[in-house]
Amino acid sequence: MEGFPAPQYDENVLSEMLCRMDLCTQGGIDMEDNYNTSSALWQQTMAYREQRPAYFFP
Repeated sequence: MEGFPAPQYDENVLSEMLCRMDLCTQGGIDMEDNYNTSSALWQQTMAYREQRPAYFFP
């Protein structure tokens, strides 16, 4: 059985995403920032998803 290709993540984008998630759950930061489509993180995430389509989503 062939191994399923594991997606390769940009560590900088991923770590910033995890940091934001962690901060939001702990401090109750306004979630509007995470849905700001003009933010650099959003742009990076969208560009990343265009290049590498997701097989699984957690």
